Amino acid sequence: MSEETEQAGRLSRIETTLEQVLKNQVELGTKLEAVNLNIAERTVFCAAQAPVYKMQIEKTIDHETRIRVIEDAVTDLKYPVKVVTWIGAALGLSVIGLILSIITGQVLLVFP
Repeated sequence: MSEETEQAGRLSRIETTLEQVLKNQVELGTKLEAVNLNIAERTVFCAAQAPVYKMQIEKTIDHETRIRVIEDAVTDLKYPVKVVTWIGAALGLSVIGLILSIITGQVLLVFP
């Protein structure tokens, strides 16, 4: 009898395992259908959004060309800005020196 009960136990475990495998197979089939539906929805969405993306890419390219033109203009202005900065610094220092010399009394301002 022990052999029969042992075989019955093995048989019940096999049945349980088979039931679990079938249950998992059904769940996987359901999930696969959901994934396929999701892929189809995303494909339709992407196809609908393609013109929008194309327009955004064209705008981006246009902006990049504008930025390059501005960068070239700024690069061309680099040396004139340095010259004007030096001139401004020289004038500023001369005004500060004049003010300090007036304060210390080294220079007198006379108005006619």
